[in-house]
Parts: sequence; structure tokens; C-alpha cells
Amino acid sequence: MGKVLTIDPGIKGLGYALWPDFGETIVGKDCIEPLITDVISIPRKKKARERDWTMKVDWFVNQLRGAMSAFPDYPEIMFIEFPEVYNTAKSDMASKKGDLFILAFMAGCLTESLSDYGCKSELVPPSKWKGQMNKKAVHARIMKRLGKKYREHEADAVGLGLWVQGRF
Repeated sequence: MGKVLTIDPGIKGLGYALWPDFGETIVGKDCIEPLITDVISIPRKKKARERDWTMKVDWFVNQLRGAMSAFPDYPEIMFIEFPEVYNTAKSDMASKKGDLFILAFMAGCLTESLSDYGCKSELVPPSKWKGQMNKKAVHARIMKRLGKKYREHEADAVGLGLWVQGRF
């Protein structure tokens, strides 16, 4: 499969995890750990200056491309959490504010950006990989599998990668 990139785009930050080839066997391990994880946030000065979401999404995309350029080869495939609408007040508010459209736009920009390097993409709605698990449950599952804590957005990127392995 080659390297795998998992991404959780968010309005306030973008979490990602870069994984080695999932086809590799690691003796004594229940699952493969990510090579690197991080959260990309927009600096405070940029937040105040840039009200245009296209510029903010461009910031996320360029920062992610820069992070990937530190590795000798780009990931072969990326899995991006894709927004979906739920029948809840929180989802309804996000829809009304336009957040879901921004996240969908961001997913498209990420897909296009890394496709230039031959990276395929798959959009995965949260309900497909974590069902109705809340953040606390996701963090607990990751702790059980990897024995590590991760920040917001970073944890969902890691959880998504565990799901891709069939270990979530």
C-alpha cells in the first residue's frame, strides 16, 4: 500500500498522522504506530488578518505539504474525515454557520493538493470509522491501542489510521 496519510480537518486546526506501509508486519505489535502526528493551527496574527476562508484553507494545505516534504516519498493514499450532517443541534448550528461547507471545501483542496504527487484519496465520514463515539471514547480507544494521548484533531487522525488498519 505504501505510506498512508490520515487527516482530520477542522475549523480551528488540522490534525494529521503519517503512517508507514500498513502491509509491513511488526512482530509483537497489535497495530502499526504513526511515523509522525501533528496539528496545524493558524497563527493568531493570521487569524485576525485573514477573514477569507480560501486563504485559511490555503494555509492548512501549504503547511501540510511542507510537513510531507520532510519525508523522502509522499504517501500513496490519504484518508480524510469528511463532514456529514447529523440530526443534532450542534450539526444544525455548524450547517447554519457554513462550517460544514468549509470543511468539505478543505477536503477537496487537500485531495487536489497531494494528487499532484500521485497520492490517491478517500473521504471517510465519521459515522463510518467511529460510529457515534464521542471524543472521550475515541481517546480511550487510542490509549488502549497505542498507549499515548493525542491532541484534538490529531486524535481523530490517529483513530482514522487505526480504523484503516482494522484496529479501531
